[in-house]
Amino acid sequence: MRAGRLAGHPLRNVSVTAGRHSPGDGWHVDETCVRVNGVWRYVYRAVDQYGQVIDVLVSARRDADGARRFFRRVLSTLKVKPTKVVTDAAAVYPGVLG
Repeated sequence: MRAGRLAGHPLRNVSVTAGRHSPGDGWHVDETCVRVNGVWRYVYRAVDQYGQVIDVLVSARRDADGARRFFRRVLSTLKVKPTKVVTDAAAVYPGVLG
């Protein structure tokens, strides 16, 4: 159910935000390849230690610019800065995170 339809309803906060909390400081970051309208795209995703999705970015390329843009966007929108970031062995992450 959309949040706009629940405006003024006593269960609005329970039904829309159930299970949501502020993101943790331990993140798992990964990228995968998916098809979007018949075109292959890379999806960057960050998940905190509680399993909550922090942010998702769709990029045309799997390169340092895409990863850098993803981290810039995530860090600019959140108050919490990660103390630990777990990634796969992609060669792009040490240059972006370091």
